[in-house]
Amino acid sequence: MTMRRIIFGVLFAFLISGTALAQSNQFRDTKAHLGISVGMFTYHGPIDLLQPSSRVNHVDERDPALAIFGSFPITRDRFFFRGMLLFTNFSTKDGRRLVGTGENEFLTKHIFMFEPELVMTLRPGSKSRVLPYVFTGFGATTADIFSSRSKGRIDLPDTGVPGPERSVYHLPVGFGVDVAFNGCWSAFGEISYRWDLNY
Repeated sequence: MTMRRIIFGVLFAFLISGTALAQSNQFRDTKAHLGISVGMFTYHGPIDLLQPSSRVNHVDERDPALAIFGSFPITRDRFFFRGMLLFTNFSTKDGRRLVGTGENEFLTKHIFMFEPELVMTLRPGSKSRVLPYVFTGFGATTADIFSSRSKGRIDLPDTGVPGPERSVYHLPVGFGVDVAFNGCWSAFGEISYRWDLNY
């Protein structure tokens, strides 16, 4: 058996298996679902948090991100709860070069984001393969959460050592489209923006 046939067979078995990705509606069923996605995360803000925000102390820094999702229906056709865990800033080299002797752990450390969300489908009850949706929620972004320095202490807003915090609360708003391949598998793409609530 050639390698191509083996790969094709594994992919075919993978597609017809019972695990599911992304959101759910009547076409997909109403069970809990798991999903994974990759994309780009953009830091939009000051380079050095110890200095006033200005045109020269500002950057749009983009990095690859990995997100893990879990969702379940609140109502059968319209509303879903979704939890998201996101990891980004895997390579901190560019951020350390930008910040230099300043301070900004959102650019110089790994970033972890946790976000519970409410998802609303824009086609309630649809059995279409294409399902547009919007979402919002409440989240927290923390830098350097896995280092030994962080053990037993997360520098939440207005706590910990003086200086810039390593955690930010935010309000997400986003839009996405889910395209189903069959009753169990789908692919989704989305864009979102997060308003920081304490920076």
